Amino acid sequence: MRLRILGSAAAEGWPAMFCSCPACQKARANGGKDLRRRTAYMLDDDTLIDYGPDIYAQSLEFNLDLAKVKRLLITHSHTDHLTPRELTWRRKGFSTAQNLMKIYANQASADRINECPTYDSLEPLKAELHILKPGDKLVDEDLTIQTILADHAQPPEEPLNYILERNGVCVFIGNDSGWWCQESWDIIGQYKYDIVIIECTYGVRWPEQRAKHMGANVSVAVRDELKRLGCLKENALVAVNHFSHNIQNLHTDLEQFFNPKGILVGYDGMILER
Repeated sequence: MRLRILGSAAAEGWPAMFCSCPACQKARANGGKDLRRRTAYMLDDDTLIDYGPDIYAQSLEFNLDLAKVKRLLITHSHTDHLTPRELTWRRKGFSTAQNLMKIYANQASADRINECPTYDSLEPLKAELHILKPGDKLVDEDLTIQTILADHAQPPEEPLNYILERNGVCVFIGNDSGWWCQESWDIIGQYKYDIVIIECTYGVRWPEQRAKHMGANVSVAVRDELKRLGCLKENALVAVNHFSHNIQNLHTDLEQFFNPKGILVGYDGMILER
């Protein structure tokens, strides 16, 4: 499987709009890996994970054919991960979309999609909504989808992380997670991973943060716990992603911390393949 990171920033992007802090000024000057869109992923060429406000720019930058997308997995309802209005452009007159796109989402995300004022139903958009809860497991064609509960959104929302399997390859996408509850760890421990994404919103600046988002030391602790549980296959790729500009750690700063520990630092366009 091939996982492409389409975005690697927290909600504000990096450089953040309207911000002139040193980290944003340096990112604008440096370009490249220091420019971070809102976090989303493409699995192979048929599965999108999250659908935020940068999806159109990401599709152009990385030459994505969104007409091939069969399923969209939403982690939670926050606007940097879900922009329902952008589904409008599947409607006849705006596109020639023919395939049915299945949308998998928790209840809070489903409510945002259903309440979008720019369409009355998903039928004209050739989309079908499926509501998932933590702990659900299903098979869609050749892709197995396992959900776990993340520690992120405010109750009663149940934010989701995804474990995805195809042709013997297993991918765990764990951003916007916080440190998981024991029930989630029990599910995490049932799999052996080829590719793992660990969130690191608080970076090296606040390394011990573990609730709602994680800092650098806690991200490393996640990798170490996966090792202890025997969950990482030989030569598994482990990367951190989802960074706030407030950490003031540019890409090279993050690499200096994580690379000696055997952990990759995510960036927009990064491809992880097994």
